[in-house]
Amino acid sequence: MNTIDCDKCGTPFVLDDTCTGMLKRGDLAVQYVSCPTCGAKYPAFTSDTEMRKLIERRKAVQLKIKAAFAKKFREKTIRR
Repeated sequence: MNTIDCDKCGTPFVLDDTCTGMLKRGDLAVQYVSCPTCGAKYPAFTSDTEMRKLIERRKAVQLKIKAAFAKKFREKTIRR
């Protein structure tokens, strides 16, 4: 596994679920990674309602494309 070096304390750590979190303020949601040694937080992804809708739309389209390939649709049909 790859390790990340904390910019604040220099401690290397492995990125896993225990060092991730989310802060919400109004419409914004900020996902972050935090150092398990010193607690320094590093923003990883920021989204608002519009961004979250776009992400859900992309996921739906990906599922449709995957299903089309599984059913062996022609590429021309899939692209539409």
